Amino acid sequence: MVLRPKGFCTGVKRTFAVGFGIDRQDKPHPKPVKIPKVSVVFKFITDSGRKTIDINKTDNNPHYKGLDWILQPSFGRDFKISAVKNGKLHIVLIMEYSSSVFLVYYDIIKFEITPCA
Repeated sequence: MVLRPKGFCTGVKRTFAVGFGIDRQDKPHPKPVKIPKVSVVFKFITDSGRKTIDINKTDNNPHYKGLDWILQPSFGRDFKISAVKNGKLHIVLIMEYSSSVFLVYYDIIKFEITPCA
């Protein structure tokens, strides 16, 4: 995925909403419900190799409200990301049930920003 702001000489500002879901009405979690540890990592590295964003959050026991609700980690769910230089945003989302059972989502988003003339 590539993000390009409209116009030139502007940066990119986005809010990423992260939700960890463990069950749904038609797919309930097996009993007893074991709540996973959740982690979020956002790292932005410019094309020149400089790390300008380094967010790393973990909640060992996020709140579980029940079926069809996303987990509510202590760090919240909205992450504001902004960049003024070209680079790549690395995103890692982890649900860890034990040291050997975990789910990982990994993505890279390329930011292409038109420089000021």
